[in-house]
Amino acid sequence: MTGAAPASPITTDEDAPGLRDMSLPAEPVLDDEQCGFIASSSLVFVMSGAPDAAPDVSPRGDLPGFVKIVDRRYLLMPDRVGNNRVDTIRNVVQDPRVALVFMKARDERVLVVDGTAVNRTEAGLLAAHKANGRTPRSVMEITVANAVLGPSHALALSGIWSHEAGDPGFTFSLGAALAGQMGNPADAAATEELVENDYRSKLY
Repeated sequence: MTGAAPASPITTDEDAPGLRDMSLPAEPVLDDEQCGFIASSSLVFVMSGAPDAAPDVSPRGDLPGFVKIVDRRYLLMPDRVGNNRVDTIRNVVQDPRVALVFMKARDERVLVVDGTAVNRTEAGLLAAHKANGRTPRSVMEITVANAVLGPSHALALSGIWSHEAGDPGFTFSLGAALAGQMGNPADAAATEELVENDYRSKLY
C-alpha cells in the first residue's frame, strides 16, 4: 500500500496494548477433571525443541487413555513402532522441556500440559505398554509442571466437530497423495490398499 507506514514487529508486551492475556490459571498438578480428560483423549500434540533443530509439533494418536497417568505429577506416553519419527525423542535428549495439547472428539476444550520429559527403555515398562502383541520402542515419562483445561476459541470458531463444517464433498486419500508424490497417480488405489495394510499390521 502506497504511503503506508512500515509494519513493526511485536517484541514486548508494551508493543501490543490491545492484546489481553486470556489464559486460565495453571495448576502444578493434575486435578480429577484433567485426569479424566487425559484418560478419554485419543489425540495429543507434543511440542518440543532443541538448540540445533527447529521447533517440532508431533501428533500422537491411539485408543483413548493411551497416555497413562502414573499419578498427578507424572504421565507415560508410548512411542509406537509405526510412528517412524525420532524428532521428539531426539529433541528431548537435548532439551527436556515439552508441551502437550490433549484433545477429545466433539469436545471444544483442550488440556495444555507443560513439563519436562525423559525417554525410558526399561523392558518392564515397554512390556506394560504393549499393544497388538508389539512393544513400543520407548516410553516418554513426562513430569507435569503446569496444566490448564479450558475452552478453545479456535476449535469453536473452526467448527471442526460440526457436520456442517468444511466441504461435505471433500475426501482425503493418503494413498492418492503418496502416489502423486511418487509420480504414479494411476496407482492411487493400490497405494491406498498398501497404506491400509500398514495401518493394520505395522502401526504398533
